[in-house]
Amino acid sequence: MSTMNISLPEGVKAFVDAQVAERGFATSSGFIRELIRREWENHKLRALIAEALVPAWGRLAAGCPHTP
Repeated sequence: MSTMNISLPEGVKAFVDAQVAERGFATSSGFIRELIRREWENHKLRALIAEALVPAWGRLAAGCPHTP
């Protein structure tokens, strides 16, 4: 596993520390990894949705909204 060091304003670090304690993460790294995983999954989902919408928008533009 690679390592990445980040600098955070005190308020953000306090928030991260609170989330670690409240949500049962072992470390702040675990919390940050979870946030990144979620964002990555959201990114992939948005890409799939966009990919599915391109043909639909093309059909609508052509005046054929019900063509599969």
